[in-house]
Amino acid sequence: PSDVPALVAALSAGTQHWRLTAQRLLVEGGHRTAAPALAALVTANDGSIAAIHALWVLHGLGTIDAATHQAALLAKDARLRRNAIRALGSDEAAAKLFFSSGVVTDPDLNTRLAAFVKLGEFSSTPEIQTLVKRLAMDEVTRKDEWLTEAAKVLSAVHDAALYTEGPNLLPNSGLEEVGSDGFPVGWKRRDYGGEPKKAGNESAEWTIVSGEGMVRSGKNAFRCITRAPADTSFFADVDLKPNTEYKLSAWVKAHGFKNPSKVSLNDHIGRAETEKVTRQSGWVKVETTFNSRDRPKASINLLHVAWGDSYFDDVSLNELIPADESEILLTGDAKRGEEIYWKHPVAGCMNCHMLGGKGSPVGPALDGIATRKDAAYIAQSLVEPNAVLAEEYTATPVSPMPPMGLILKPQELEDIKAFLATLK
Repeated sequence: PSDVPALVAALSAGTQHWRLTAQRLLVEGGHRTAAPALAALVTANDGSIAAIHALWVLHGLGTIDAATHQAALLAKDARLRRNAIRALGSDEAAAKLFFSSGVVTDPDLNTRLAAFVKLGEFSSTPEIQTLVKRLAMDEVTRKDEWLTEAAKVLSAVHDAALYTEGPNLLPNSGLEEVGSDGFPVGWKRRDYGGEPKKAGNESAEWTIVSGEGMVRSGKNAFRCITRAPADTSFFADVDLKPNTEYKLSAWVKAHGFKNPSKVSLNDHIGRAETEKVTRQSGWVKVETTFNSRDRPKASINLLHVAWGDSYFDDVSLNELIPADESEILLTGDAKRGEEIYWKHPVAGCMNCHMLGGKGSPVGPALDGIATRKDAAYIAQSLVEPNAVLAEEYTATPVSPMPPMGLILKPQELEDIKAFLATLK
């Protein structure tokens, strides 16, 4: 345990048990003298598993410096980048390191997910709200289930409205209008399942109810009572736009449920389903979002798969319209662009580039960039940094700079272009 060089060497052992044991002994022993050797493992950028253990030893000892942490965030090994994200704090210094690494658009999606989680730990700012909105709309996020869910959480944490809701598309959504058959106008019954649910379906009692405690709002709610296992629903069909986001929601409650039971809403065609209430409860809002893809229609079920009583009220299906950030673009202003360059807390230009002897040499120096490169190159490097990766940059296979279109508003992007055009 007292042989520090041997413990550092053991971080490269072929067995995880010995690597973790060496990591633990270095931290528990307070072996700060090992810091230079540990930092060397982290910054070697050779893909060694030892670098991850060295990073956590430095973290545990409280001796990880900004340069070493930055090297880990920019490493070729996605595992090291991912652990470096998790080892960050949530203060201003941590945010500076985070936003100068480009991990929010990391090509490794597990690492990108870790970046989304860390982003939720930072204090909300208007700049972070803009980033959260853009990340949620990014094509990579929308195609990945876990990134999509993380983006939803981020939007709630940072109060960044991703969408505005269009009109309710469901007929008689408050279930207030009752037809001559005693059921809500616009809704029809549909049963599912054979034995043993057939008997429960046949004896199911769907009724309009009213009175205190029976409804969530208005005068009426809709109740289903079954005294045997059942799988029954009332549904309404709705036309959809292609490749459009929708939110399905309702208020439901359950009474006298016997297991297994659930009350929820779903789309019979696309299979999207809200959260499920599976035990006795008061009124609970359930919801889900889905993309219509190429489906021209949804068939929305008020779904009772249960033995007991379920209640439905205030059902809703709304198109989700991306939050409007439209603005009339003005000609880029170099002075505003200079302010963004030096002070924008998320874009963090000066955290990666040198200019006039100030900044950081993570990326290429920008002195004279407008002389060396034309406007088209500069514009593309801002919005597609991987497409024009600087010739001299070889630290990672991708640019450490995320696409500025995710971070800057359109006018800010025009302003930063105008500023860079002055650097001749």
